[in-house]
Amino acid sequence: LSLWPFFQCACEEINEFKRGIGKLLITAQRQHDGIALLYSPASVHVGTLTADFPALNDELNDAVKLVHDIGLECRVLSYAQVAEGALTNDEFRVLLLVGAQALSPAEVAAIRSFAAGGGTVIADLRPAVRDGHGKALAAGALDELFGVRQNPEQFAAVRGGLQITAGAGIDLPGDLALPDLVCDGGLQLAGGSALGKVGEHPALVLSTAAGKAMLLNFGLAGYGKIVDPEGKEGDFAGWADGEAWRRLMTALLDWAGVQRSVITEPVLPHVE
Repeated sequence: LSLWPFFQCACEEINEFKRGIGKLLITAQRQHDGIALLYSPASVHVGTLTADFPALNDELNDAVKLVHDIGLECRVLSYAQVAEGALTNDEFRVLLLVGAQALSPAEVAAIRSFAAGGGTVIADLRPAVRDGHGKALAAGALDELFGVRQNPEQFAAVRGGLQITAGAGIDLPGDLALPDLVCDGGLQLAGGSALGKVGEHPALVLSTAAGKAMLLNFGLAGYGKIVDPEGKEGDFAGWADGEAWRRLMTALLDWAGVQRSVITEPVLPHVE
């Protein structure tokens, strides 16, 4: 028996994958900087049903882009991985909750344990206001951690610009200006301290009562369109315009204990 010519080519490619450099790449572990990003399919579905909520694909993509653009790397964890214990204090310093409205009891318990163990939790909008099936809770499951009260039944979308009003506990640039943000106008403080505001609504809510936590109370979607307005990946025509976003993310991750191993001057895109 002999192989058809097209399959002979395939065998040669398979052999290349199974040995040498190909095998090294297959078995390699991607390095990160102690930053975990939760991916929650349930929250994606809930987001599409929440009127005026930022598009979660944009939120997630812009969060990753922001981390990359300040020279850091994150690891995306699925809802199942978090529920099963992959979010450990040995591996991670900070957890990013992006549009994570719908979390199961196991995910909530893992996040609380991570914070209690010394990890930092940073969320953007309405964390854990629904269960893993998307059902509204009586109260936000992580409200105590963030020092806030949320209305799980309703997202009161308000647009405005960010203004820094205090800097206690974190080195935030006082001149930071982020226009046209979407925040939850129904958010109330319940022990947390607002270091900023969007319009007249609390933002950058800092809490250490049940662990180190920060609730931004505004969405991250928008950074990608600022730095790449034409949608040409790699063009970065608006790189300078995204500096305020990068300064904010740098300050937040510095506060969480995550710092770049190498700092380049000037800061340029695609440097990890």
